[in-house]
Order: sequence, then C-alpha cells, then structure tokens
Amino acid sequence: LHLLIMATTPRHDIQTINMQNVYVEELASKLDSLQTGKLIIILVGLPARGKSYISRKLVRYLGWFGIPTQAFNVGKLRRKKKVHQGIFESSPEASKARDELALETMAKLLNFLRKGGSVGIHDATNTTHRRRKLLIDKVEKEGYDIDCEVLFIESICTDADLIEKNIQLKANSPDYRNVPAEVAIADFKERLKLYEKRYQTMDESDSELSYMKLINVGRRIHVNKIAGYLASHIVSCLQNHHIENRHIWLTRHGSTELDTLDGIGGDPELSEEGHTFAKALSRFIKIHEDQLGTDVCIWTSNLLRTTQTVRHISISDGNEAISPAESDSESQFYFPDFNLEDSNDSSLSECSLQRRASSDSSSRRRTIRKMAVLNEIYSGKFDGWTWEEVMDRFPHEYQARDIDPYHYRFPQGGESYADVVQRVQPLIAELERLREDVLIVSHASVLRTILAYFLNVGNASLPRLNIPLNTLIKLTPTPWGCCEERFVFDLASYSRGDDVFWVHSTHNYKNSTRGDKHNPHQPQLDSSQESLRGVNYLKAASRKDFPSMRPRDSPPDL
Repeated sequence: LHLLIMATTPRHDIQTINMQNVYVEELASKLDSLQTGKLIIILVGLPARGKSYISRKLVRYLGWFGIPTQAFNVGKLRRKKKVHQGIFESSPEASKARDELALETMAKLLNFLRKGGSVGIHDATNTTHRRRKLLIDKVEKEGYDIDCEVLFIESICTDADLIEKNIQLKANSPDYRNVPAEVAIADFKERLKLYEKRYQTMDESDSELSYMKLINVGRRIHVNKIAGYLASHIVSCLQNHHIENRHIWLTRHGSTELDTLDGIGGDPELSEEGHTFAKALSRFIKIHEDQLGTDVCIWTSNLLRTTQTVRHISISDGNEAISPAESDSESQFYFPDFNLEDSNDSSLSECSLQRRASSDSSSRRRTIRKMAVLNEIYSGKFDGWTWEEVMDRFPHEYQARDIDPYHYRFPQGGESYADVVQRVQPLIAELERLREDVLIVSHASVLRTILAYFLNVGNASLPRLNIPLNTLIKLTPTPWGCCEERFVFDLASYSRGDDVFWVHSTHNYKNSTRGDKHNPHQPQLDSSQESLRGVNYLKAASRKDFPSMRPRDSPPDL
C-alpha cells in the first residue's frame, strides 16, 4: 500500500491525472478491505511498561484513517466500581475479582464492535496464560456473531531508568488522588512486586496465538503468526514509535497573487509579501539556532511557492553550501523491508535498527528535500480557478464541498481530503520514525492532515483546522499527547527591523482513548480553550491563546 499511495501522488500533467482515477479505485478497494475487518487487540505487560501509551497511540493512528477505534481500560472500570481493597493480592478471591473486571471489560469491547466499531483495545496487564485463555474463550463464546481477529501486544521494558520514570508518573494516577507522592510511589512499587511474582510472558505455549512483543519502546520487536493487512499495518506502525524528544515545525508557503484572489491550486510564484515572509522565516530560524540547528531536515512540496519560501535558508551538504534548486531530488522514504503477511515467527531487532541508523545518519545535516507527497490537494477541473468562479459556474459543486469537505472529491481526477490522508500516510510513518527535528513547508490541506494526526482531531473537523499564512507551528509530541505552539509573523514589524516580529502562543492537547459521541477524536480542551472555539484566530492570539479550529462560518478553502 505504501507504493500504491506514493504512486497516487498527484502531479499536474494529463498523463498522471488520467492514471489517477485507476489508482484511486484500487486504493479505495484496499481501504474498504481494511475497514470492513474487525480486530481485538489485547495488551499484555506489567504496570508502568507503556501499555496505555500504546493504546492511545493506536486509537489516534487508526482514528486518523477513519477506522473506528476505542480502548477499554480495566483500571478505569475498577475505579468506577470502587473495587480496590485487596484486589492486587494473590488470593483466590482477589484473582476472581480481577477476572470478573477483565471479562466485563471484554464484554463492553465486543458490544462496541457490534455497534460499528472496527478495532477494540483491551487495556490491562493480562499477565498470565490463564487470563489470556479466559479472554480468548470469552471472545469465542460471546463474540461468535462478530467476524474478528485477535492480536496480543506485549510491552516489555528492561530499561531501569525508563521504568523508574514511569513509576514516578504513577503518583498522578487516579488511584492516588489526594495521596502524597512518596506514599503513592511506595504503594505502587508494592503492587508491582505482586504482579512480578505471577507474570508469565508470551512464549512457545502461545505459539498458536497472533502476537507481537515490543521490547524497550520498539528497540526490539518479536512477532508471531501475524496475518491480515490491518494487523500487519499496526505492527509496522509500532515499529516506528519512540519517545525521544523532537519537534515538528509546520508552515504554509508565503502568499501568492492567487491567494489574494481566493484562488485554488495552481503553481504560482510568491508575491512581494510572500518573499518577505520567506526572508522573515530565514531570520527566525537563524535567531532560534538552538532549536532549529544545522541538523534539522527541511521538507517542501515540488511546487514553486514552497521552494521559493525556503530559498533564503542556509543549508549544507557536507562542507559546501548548496541552494534549494540544486537539492531537487525526490526524497525517498525509509520503510522496513520485511513482510508480515501470514508470518509464523519473525524477530525485528538488530537488522532493522541498523537500517534505521544508516538512514538517520544521512540526514544529520540541514538539507532541503522536495517531495511530491507534500503537494497541495489536487483540485482537478478547478485547478487555477478562484472560488468565486466555482460558485458562479458550478454552484452545486461549491455546495457539495461545503456540506462535506472531507469526502468531497474535486471533479476530473481531483482529490478529496480522504485521499490526501492516504497519500500522506508514508510521511506520517517517517515523522514517527525520525529522531531529529523537521521543518515542513507545504500547503494548507496537507498541513491540516498532519496537524489532525498529531492533535488527534477527527475527520469531520480536519478540513476546518486553522492554518493561516505567515504562521509557523511547532509541534512537540509527548507520550500523553502533543504540545502546539504558534508563531504568528508580523511582516511589517519584520520590515522595520524589530528584534521580535512574532506573537507566540502555546496550547497542550491530550490524547484520549475515546472522545465525544459525534467526534471521537476531538482534542481535549480545558474550559479556557473551549471558550475560544469559533473565535477569530488573530483576536485569540492577541490573548496569548488560540483555537486550532477555524470558525464554522468561515469560507471553505484548500
């Protein structure tokens, strides 16, 4: 599918446009098969080993594709039922109580799949062979009406420092509300000892089960009997994940004359204001060398307005300075070269890490890579038109896009936002793999799909994410969500030579295992941010806060 997505990347020539309809149909068929299958993921592992992090990551990743996914946490059910005293002991009564909670959680998961869900995640320790068999028997007995597969994911951590960091975070657990941190940590360590005594890792006795082991946050991966596209896709996703600190910088190209006309697509040059933004961006990067050092990767689309936007940024290849025009080779993404389809037993360890290391070492310098996958959404028949022309001559098309902008596909070989999400998927995999910072200079539609992924925004809201011109967005992924910072450039201030020519604002988003009824992947906002929804962006920015969502009554754009 990676090759298929790359092949469908739109180019502005007749041959590609004609071929694109064939590829879109083939891609749609592949996605239909992806979304019709149902999958139960059962997590396995000791406490403080990152199981809930994996759960949140998969909910976000699959939800971004439009695959209904929800995690069901046994601990939350235990707290809801106020079952705590003695439940972690090794007595038969405590074991029975734990089993009942695990089975009730699985019943809720099965009900979710019956009501239209595609992937359900059973988030619990599930640390014994007996418990895992109990869950399998539950699925076979009560899930007979659901055509689904079961995948076990075991998270193992032998890094003492990482385990200790996770244990320290447990002081903030709902189990220890209003409990002093030192008391909470001591109690949790005693609980952990009880789990360690009865822990049984997945081994040869589980050879008939489909499972994968993540060791030390993906440094080593072991898979067994992985069958089907969806399970293989999840394994590939988790192979790339890591928790190292890095930043992802996003910005649109500078403005063009077509932008002032409310134009669609095309390949215009930057306007005078656009060139000013390009210079301001270069100066901003120079001022923030400590954050955007010489090892940052710079990615642009193949279109002229993005390459002109980065033309003033100094880059290097070895010891020689080169210009963006000379750095025009199409970037190739790194993907693991193993095939998990119907695999019986595979270990992805040193060999895959060596490939990662060799791929990473080539990008540890500031280089500019042009990528067709970052091109603007292709507007087909309307490429180069203005929205006023579309509204006057094809009002039904304008209205159709306004009603459902995510699924609307431009006529005559054009794309929809759903197509762009599939097109950008290899780039998301690369962003998850990278340990270095990256600056992406692209277009509104593509940046919305990237922002929606990292901020956990649902598909219905994706087309209205606010990506204004002359704005640099800084994303800092964390195990709990993503921190978003925005730097709104004041070009008049820059032209005057002011030392600070931007307005800075920060917002934190938390990933969740489920959202509200209408938008299960909506970012979690606190009350102060919620009050800003629908407010004009610049007005909010002046208050040191901002909404990521564009107002509902704002006109549709690319």
